[in-house]
Amino acid sequence: YVMLHDTQDASSEKRSRAKKRLELLEQVYESFFLKFALDGVVLTPPKEHLMVMLFAEEQTYLRYATSLDPELRSASGFWSPQDNIGVFYDQGTTEEMKLLLQISEELKLAKRRARGTANSREVAQVANSLDLLLRIAREESDIEVVSHEAVHQLAGNTGIMPRSTVSLRWAHEGLASYFECPAAAGWAGVGAVNETRLIGYKKIFRTPQLAPLELLVTDLLFDAARSDGAVLDAYGYAWALTHFLMERRFQDLIQYYLKCSELQGDEAGRINRSELVHVFTESFGDIRKLEQEFHLY
Repeated sequence: YVMLHDTQDASSEKRSRAKKRLELLEQVYESFFLKFALDGVVLTPPKEHLMVMLFAEEQTYLRYATSLDPELRSASGFWSPQDNIGVFYDQGTTEEMKLLLQISEELKLAKRRARGTANSREVAQVANSLDLLLRIAREESDIEVVSHEAVHQLAGNTGIMPRSTVSLRWAHEGLASYFECPAAAGWAGVGAVNETRLIGYKKIFRTPQLAPLELLVTDLLFDAARSDGAVLDAYGYAWALTHFLMERRFQDLIQYYLKCSELQGDEAGRINRSELVHVFTESFGDIRKLEQEFHLY
């Protein structure tokens, strides 16, 4: 990776925020190639460095992101296929995190003032515990965002997924979510059960009019989502199907990705939904039978 950033770090930090982010990106990079190699698919690495931008402040990031696309206002990071650049910000600069960091600094001050008093131990324990929890939360937020968005960039740069086909959001997001390490899980391992995504899967599974796989593999679940909650549920359904196919039909899934890369869209990049269903059934067989196996899994 090569990274452009405007972060400035406290002299007390052993490693800069930029260096930590680069190390995390490299870890995701390595995990991505190893996962496919261990399952028998050796991917060709990109010939050039992958480019990323890291903003020091969330607000600066948001001004940049929304200037590209207003819908990115709710994104914690993104990959731009057109520019082939991953864009992130320091997760410790959200308004919520800033407030908690301020409280933490006040507790540290109270700890210093309480030295030698009867309640010095209790004050120190509270201050130290909050400081530790905030450090963990910041690191886990970084891991969650980077492990998801970096996979989009890697998939698009290794040929495993089409870079510009907008009709395959389920496949892009499903693969990225499969590699995603959710907050509070740390490095749980590639393919670990993502409890957050599992909730979204269950909500759609329990809604019969949304559960047919045709709605997912043609992106209708994403296109029809009218709330952030509905979008998150679609992410969960995409994660669940990808998890099943990665674990039970891996070679077929790879062939499906490659077939999708060959599809030709119209001027807006759209692909006929019936053609998307045809490619899916051509890769995996009878969709009703697969659906049963998927939900049983």
